[in-house]
Amino acid sequence: MAIYDHQYGELSYFRVFRAWGGKEHQEYVRIKRSRKAAYSKAQEIDARFAKAQKAYGLQQALSTEYHIREKGTIRGLRRIVVKRKGRAPADVFELRINVPWEDEIKRTTISIAVHGEEQAFRLSVEKI
Repeated sequence: MAIYDHQYGELSYFRVFRAWGGKEHQEYVRIKRSRKAAYSKAQEIDARFAKAQKAYGLQQALSTEYHIREKGTIRGLRRIVVKRKGRAPADVFELRINVPWEDEIKRTTISIAVHGEEQAFRLSVEKI
């Protein structure tokens, strides 16, 4: 929640603040007779901001530009060698996918030895 007490001279406000897309969004709710009523209104504004912030994250996650960086690398994809005790080293693509509509970050690997380099890469890109 992004609701803060704000004082301007003798006037009291609730400041509702969130940022997305490189822009700051804020509104002020004046506290008049009822602090509880003003806080309820601030919560409604915060819920609206949260919905817009989540929608922006979803829109970003669905765009290709979000996943491909300027240098040509793909966000959340890296090639690593997994070394475990008692096993041979395994060459894999590791995926770290931050899905905005889920609480946890998804992590998985795709084996290059099993699928071959091109097919493993193709599967990785499809998952992302």
